[in-house]
Amino acid sequence: MERRHGPGDPRSGRRRGLPVHVRHGHPGAARQRLPLQLPHSARVGRPHGRGERLRVHADSRLHVPGQRRRRGQPRRQGHHRRVREFGGRRDRSTDCGPGCTPDGPDLRWTDHVARRVTAELPRTRQLAVANAGIAGTTSSAECPGTPAGVQGLDAAARLDRDVLDLHGVTGVLYYYGTNDLANGCDATRILRSYREVFQRLHAAGIKVYVTPVTSRPGYTDQNNLDRHTVGSHVKKRNSCDGTCDGVMDFDQVLKDPLKPNSINPAYDTGDGVHANIAGQRALADYVSLPMLLSSTAHH
Repeated sequence: MERRHGPGDPRSGRRRGLPVHVRHGHPGAARQRLPLQLPHSARVGRPHGRGERLRVHADSRLHVPGQRRRRGQPRRQGHHRRVREFGGRRDRSTDCGPGCTPDGPDLRWTDHVARRVTAELPRTRQLAVANAGIAGTTSSAECPGTPAGVQGLDAAARLDRDVLDLHGVTGVLYYYGTNDLANGCDATRILRSYREVFQRLHAAGIKVYVTPVTSRPGYTDQNNLDRHTVGSHVKKRNSCDGTCDGVMDFDQVLKDPLKPNSINPAYDTGDGVHANIAGQRALADYVSLPMLLSSTAHH
């Protein structure tokens, strides 16, 4: 039987137009509604034109599409600066619980980070934030229980398409590990995949900021021992023992203070795995914007 993938699935080959509100030039200029053809992972960024700034508004569903590089083409530098969330968490708006619908006001943690950037950073130091998370995927390609539908979508396999082939990416927010543990990967396999991906990012001049693996009540004791090992490595010297550029401790944000292997009930959608609207905002509020800006220092 032929398997059909939906329009948002990265394997479907289909692209869908999404409306984007943009304003060119001075603050009083009229706002335009532009159709963009984008794949499942949003590409966002800033324009390459001279003297003209593209302003991003919090009510936009997506911001500006990133441009792909051809293989062998040098990475373009200058004012086009972008950070990408890269991971396997199902943090799309449909997984945020009540009030977070597909047509809702963009309430994922990456959306809140983008709003913080717009509101808190000077206009001359703005960044674009893109969400490249794909549901159910793993960092490691070696997890024995990975479902057939997401095999071949591990972090290393899609790094070129979703990060390295894009212009202007200066930093990556790396949110992986939960699906790795659930699909049978141990700490050794997870950390091996981390090192491979981080080396490739650094070789391309891209900084990477990592979160320890967040909690799930369904983890076995061995899963939690492996989670502790990965988390200890990530937090060592606040730099994955010198292999990453900073830490976002989302586990500290989400965990139940009384049952640290579970999500805080105030942030739980009810499935014990996904963060609700309040949890998404708490994650975004925890992200250090000066840390993200540090990714642009050499660009």
